[in-house]
Amino acid sequence: MSASKYVIGLTGGIATGKSHVSGYLQEKGLPVIDADLIARLVTRPGEEGLERIRQHFGEKYIVKGELDRKALGSLVFSSPEDLELLNSLLHPLIIQAIDDEIEKLPQGVLAALDAPLLFETGLESRCVETWAVVTSREEQIRRLEKRDGFTTEEAVQRIDCQMPTQERIKRADRLIDTTGPKIETRQQVDVLLNNLKRRLQLD
Repeated sequence: MSASKYVIGLTGGIATGKSHVSGYLQEKGLPVIDADLIARLVTRPGEEGLERIRQHFGEKYIVKGELDRKALGSLVFSSPEDLELLNSLLHPLIIQAIDDEIEKLPQGVLAALDAPLLFETGLESRCVETWAVVTSREEQIRRLEKRDGFTTEEAVQRIDCQMPTQERIKRADRLIDTTGPKIETRQQVDVLLNNLKRRLQLD
């Protein structure tokens, strides 16, 4: 990555409000590289990621030529071994695609990399600063039950498949607590963004 391309590493667990922060950064004019979107792109029909899933998990997770994300998700989020296998198959493809997107950024730009697995994949090495979006475990569960219709057991299962919040807090440079109203979240982002721009001497 060129030293004149400045990338904020944005990460957070499921239902922490990371997507809201990412959307707000886009509103503020920052290009956002979305790792989840890239993960979908590398598993489209005809792409290498889908073929790797076909070879290792079988045809039953591919319906009418497309990945059955819900079925595969049910498998990997109940089996740490299968989740590890899936990540080992897809992460190299995703990381390469992210590097390609960073390379395309204009010189001198401030951008964000929205990546739930930022630390797990070593992508923080591409970033000038890392921001972790956090909230309480109870709030995560409440949001998953309301947003996705998960049972408490399903919500806990998804949360427990990810890096513990305390580990993410320990590794991140900055924190954004989304427990309160959205306006408070945005105010935190404004402060972090202004401070970073000042340190980087960006307008």
